[in-house]
Amino acid sequence: MKLEIHPNARENFDNKIIELKSQLRFKIEKKRISKPNPDLHISGHFDETNIIGELRLTLRDESGNVSARMFGVRGKQLGLFNKDYKNLNQIAENFQKSTIPKDVISVNFLSVQIFEWIKRDYFGKTTQSPTDTLSN
Repeated sequence: MKLEIHPNARENFDNKIIELKSQLRFKIEKKRISKPNPDLHISGHFDETNIIGELRLTLRDESGNVSARMFGVRGKQLGLFNKDYKNLNQIAENFQKSTIPKDVISVNFLSVQIFEWIKRDYFGKTTQSPTDTLSN
């Protein structure tokens, strides 16, 4: 099912999503002082043979809600954090409200797809506009 959206709204969403791309930041790693715990035992090992597909990196707050989305770049994590992540969700929510038919696609799904578009655009792997990708 193809989602319909007014042409002016389409242009507005494209601009907001492209602006979101400029808010990408690298995750700042805090130095951890770890003490070895002799009671922990490794029971498995994950490598490329155990993982199918690309990992979707997220951070969660103390309530278990996603608070950031990231992807790997040269061994570091680049993404949208805190206020910028909330902007992503707000754009997804507004996009959902602007589509016809309404409420056939979740805000969470739209949020993931918008972030995936940002990631593909960052790596130069898309030529479609954000709203063309979302509405197909």
